[in-house]
Amino acid sequence: MKKTTNKAILWLQAILIPTLLIAILTALQALSAVAFPNITEDKMLTIVFCNIAEAIFLILTLVFFKILHRDILGKQKHTGFFMGLLVGGYLTFTCIIRIPVLIAPYFAEGDVVFNPISYFLLYLVYTLLIGASEEFLFRGIVFDICQDIFGNKRKGMYLSLIASSVIFGLMHMTNALGADLSGVIVQAISASVLGFLLGAIYYRTGNIWVVAFLHGLNDFTALIGIALFDTEDSLVNQISSYGWQQLAGLPIILLIALFLLRKSKTYQFNDDYVPADPNPENPYAPEYK
Repeated sequence: MKKTTNKAILWLQAILIPTLLIAILTALQALSAVAFPNITEDKMLTIVFCNIAEAIFLILTLVFFKILHRDILGKQKHTGFFMGLLVGGYLTFTCIIRIPVLIAPYFAEGDVVFNPISYFLLYLVYTLLIGASEEFLFRGIVFDICQDIFGNKRKGMYLSLIASSVIFGLMHMTNALGADLSGVIVQAISASVLGFLLGAIYYRTGNIWVVAFLHGLNDFTALIGIALFDTEDSLVNQISSYGWQQLAGLPIILLIALFLLRKSKTYQFNDDYVPADPNPENPYAPEYK
């Protein structure tokens, strides 16, 4: 398949490819439940199958990279990995401080039973696979397609980030198959805003590995209690418990994302940027058409 410039086809690609991949992931989970009816009673077996399903998701995403000629992994990076983590410092910081906040209630309840270290490590791998597969898909493919639709001038940058983030959030509505609808809606809205922040970090760094790691770290720390402790809690239960009050902090995330996208830091990546004519005083002065 050649890379297309037809906007109708590009929109179909941006919407149908994530839908197809998530449908495959959902089907794999359903098949594992049919093949192993008691899988939910074995935590270790469950997390192993989750890892296998996410690995397949990631491989299929890389296949679509090739089919659609989206050479995201080969693009020149604006920053290295560790510098990229500094650009995404807000997300890095909130992930770190979230850990003691989320594990404290488990200790407050009294006796705690830890999961085996193998389960903990498998859960870590699982969330990192989620981060990689979803970022490669939504920031790597969908955002890149949106840039072809809207262009990469200043306005196109924002529209591409918004569109890809909304698609990212809407895809989380598939969790309504098992979780409470109101909790899923809250998760979808939160995911859209988080996607906008991850998109801003990706635009600033040009490094897909940075946002893949930050996404995985965010998911892992959000589920740290399930990974660490032998508890009846689950991802479905956590999603169902999400309340509207959890949307209160989203404006802060949006403001941070907009701060990352400020003109002084991103103008050189926009297509409407042209350097001014060199002059002795400031040969690198930026200028917009």
